[in-house]
Amino acid sequence: MDDIEVSPEQEALEERNSLIGDFCRETEESLDALEQAIAALHPFVFDMHFSIGDYVHFLHGKDLPTMLESLRVVNRLVHTVKGVSSFLDLTRVNTYCHAVEDLTIGLTRGQIYMDSATYGVIVAIPVVLNRFLEAARSLHSDESVSVEAELAAVQSCRETLMARMGGGVIHYDEVEGKDLGRIRDFKRDLRVNIQLATYDNLLHDYQAFSQDILQTMKASHTDMAVIQRIEKGLTEHLEQLLLASRGEIVLSRYPRLATDLAAHLGKKVSFSIRRNEAWARPDIWDRCHNALVHMVRNAVDHGIELPEERTAAGKGPEGNIALEVYEDFRNLYLMLEDDGKGIDPQQVGKSAVEKGVIRAEQLAGMDDEEIQRLIFHSGFSTRRETSDVSGRGVGMDAVLKEIESHLNGRVHIDSKVGRGTRFTLEIPKMETLSECICFGDTRHRYAIPVVADLRYLECEPQRVKPVLGGTSMYVSDSGEFPLLNLFPQLHPDEYAGMSMNLLPIIQIGRGEEAMGFVVPQIYGQERIKIDRRRNLRRLTRDDGLIFGYGLTDPITMVLDLDFLKTMI
Repeated sequence: MDDIEVSPEQEALEERNSLIGDFCRETEESLDALEQAIAALHPFVFDMHFSIGDYVHFLHGKDLPTMLESLRVVNRLVHTVKGVSSFLDLTRVNTYCHAVEDLTIGLTRGQIYMDSATYGVIVAIPVVLNRFLEAARSLHSDESVSVEAELAAVQSCRETLMARMGGGVIHYDEVEGKDLGRIRDFKRDLRVNIQLATYDNLLHDYQAFSQDILQTMKASHTDMAVIQRIEKGLTEHLEQLLLASRGEIVLSRYPRLATDLAAHLGKKVSFSIRRNEAWARPDIWDRCHNALVHMVRNAVDHGIELPEERTAAGKGPEGNIALEVYEDFRNLYLMLEDDGKGIDPQQVGKSAVEKGVIRAEQLAGMDDEEIQRLIFHSGFSTRRETSDVSGRGVGMDAVLKEIESHLNGRVHIDSKVGRGTRFTLEIPKMETLSECICFGDTRHRYAIPVVADLRYLECEPQRVKPVLGGTSMYVSDSGEFPLLNLFPQLHPDEYAGMSMNLLPIIQIGRGEEAMGFVVPQIYGQERIKIDRRRNLRRLTRDDGLIFGYGLTDPITMVLDLDFLKTMI
C-alpha cells in the first residue's frame, strides 16, 4: 500500500499543534512556582492613604529581597509565555501577558506600588493562564477564551496607581540603605535544588547507616545511656530530613478558579478556605492539585445551582464552597464541601444505565453511596449536552485515578439531595516518623504506633478466662478485656499452640474499649521512620494488617492498629 502523502500545510499544522502541546505542558509545570511567588507578595500589599513616604515607611523592616525576587519570578514566567505564545500565534495569550508584564515591571521598577486591586490581578494570573492552557490543549487555539474583563482590570490598576504616584518613583535600594538589585545579602536563606529520587536515596542510606551504627554499638556492649543519646540525635536529624522534603501548601488558585468559572456560568459563588494545616511533598501535592481542580470545577458546574434555582429552593442566591486541608501522622486530608443540590442517586443511576456504565439488575443491588460513586466512572456524565465546561464524561474519573490509583488514597462522598456534597480525599503519607511500641523475637520484629491509655502487663495464667468459641478474656485489676495471642495469628506454622503464660501483654484502651495483645518480648518505645511506599511481601493473607515498615535489623513491620482491633 502506498504511503499517504502529507501536504506541507498539514505537516506544518501538525508540528504547530505538537509545539502547542509542549508549551501547555511546560507552562503548567511552572504554575506552582508562580503561585509560591505570588503568595510571597501578599505581605507587601499597601492599602492605606498613599504617599511615597508612607509606602517607604511601610516597607521598612520587610524582606525586600523576597519581594523583588518574587516579582522577578512572576515577570520571567509571564515574559516567557508572552514570547512563546507570539511564536505560536496564540494572540489572546500574548495580549494578556503583555498587559500583565507592563504591570509587574512597573512594580519591580518602583513606578507603581501594590494595593489590593493590583494584588488581585496578580493572583488571577495562574487561573487565567490555566484557562488559556485548557483551550489550547483541546482546540490548539485561544480564540474561545475571553479576557476582556481581566485586561480592563489591569489597565484600571495601572492608570489608578500611576495617577497616585504623580510621576514619582520608589527607590527600593534606598529603603534599607543598600542596592538590593546588585548587592547580595549573605544573611538571607540560600537554597539548593535536589531531585526527589536522589533525596529519597540519601534518606534511605542515612537511615541504614544510622541503624548499622546502633547495632554495632550494641554488639560491642557500649553503655546504654550513650546509645540512647546517639539514637536520639540520629532520630532528630532524620526528622529534620523528612521535613525538608515537604513544603507549605498554597491554595490561592482555587478561590479564583471557582469564582471565575461561576461568572462564566452565570452563578454566584463564595469560596472559603476553612483551614490549611498541612505540608506535603511536591510530588504528592501535584497529584492532589490535579484532583482538586476537577473537584472545584465539578462543585461549581454540577453542585451549585443558578441563583434563581437556589432562591426557589429557599437558599441564598450565592452558593458556598469550602476547602479544608489537614493531616495526622497517617494521612493528608483534603475536604471540599458545597451547599448545592447534592448528588441524586436516582438521576445518577438512570444515567449510568442509559450510558451502559452498569446494567439495570446491577443497579438494583446497590445502595445510595455506591450509586453516587458512579460519577467517578470514566465516560460518565449526567449532562445530555456537552459544553466547554462539562458533559464530556471526563473529570471526576481523573480524581479517582490521581488519588486511589497513583497515591493509594481513598475518596469518600457524603451527599444529601438538596443540601450539598462533601468530598474527602484521604492520602496516605508515604513516610512518617512516629513513636512506636516495638516487640517480637530474634526472627521477627513488629511495632504499633503509641496510643493513649497504654499499659504493659504480664500474662498471669489464673487471670485468663477462656470464652467458648471466642477470644479469651483477661481479668485485670481495672476490669476485663479481650486478649489476642498475636504471634500464632501472624505466623501460625511457627507458633501453633504457643502458650501465653507469663508473656508480656500490650494493653491499649480503657473500660469497654480495652484490649490486649500477647507478644514474645517487648523492646520498648522508639521513634521509627515508617515507609509506606515499598511493595513488601505481606506476612499475612490480608494486606490491611501492614501499615508500613521501618528500616531496622530485622525489618520492623509496623502493624495497622485499626486492623488489629478487628482480629479480636
